[in-house]
Amino acid sequence: MVIVFYSMFDSFVQRTNVARWLAELPCEKRNSVARLRRPEDRLRSLIGYQLLKKACLDLGVDNFQLDALNFTPGHKPRARSKIEFSLSHSNQLVACAASLNFPVGLDTELVRPFNGLKLTNVLTASERRHIASVPDDFFSLWTRKEAVIKADGTAGLQHMREIDFGSTTPRKSVSFRGRRWHLAEVSLHAGYVTHVSTLRADTSIKQSRIELSKL
Repeated sequence: MVIVFYSMFDSFVQRTNVARWLAELPCEKRNSVARLRRPEDRLRSLIGYQLLKKACLDLGVDNFQLDALNFTPGHKPRARSKIEFSLSHSNQLVACAASLNFPVGLDTELVRPFNGLKLTNVLTASERRHIASVPDDFFSLWTRKEAVIKADGTAGLQHMREIDFGSTTPRKSVSFRGRRWHLAEVSLHAGYVTHVSTLRADTSIKQSRIELSKL
């Protein structure tokens, strides 16, 4: 099972909560959050890790501590337990996907105009043909690709073009670096598109909105 918890961002979070959330993180992550220029970005990052705590409890990992997280050379966060997780945020939505013993990737995006993006950097020729005829599919394609990148954990976004979904109706699986990743779309909030990627074709997904007051 994959747990997907999400919250809608509110910039009027109590300062005491922000200080407590920051103190729970390992030193490395505290420093990187503090370096974020915009207060909203710092809050989104902190909310994501609080959602992770909630997801761990729901999965039965009751001894999970945020200060036990470590980070790969590519800055991907890892837990020193059997928990696997992925965080994403866009505009007002912050989300966390978590699972036990198998990798998971999550990406969410607010649907918006994308003129000016260098599609050749992220889309294959066949994908660009598809988007040219169905422009509304762009963020669906983007979130599927980024969810796979996050689940795999060995590559950065600069490798998005190595993932090819082709020019036909969006496929629910794709091969990347020798493994087949399966995609599921989850509807979290109007105006956003969200995908989850795992190695399992039949993964069940439980999703729930968590109010900020409950974090």
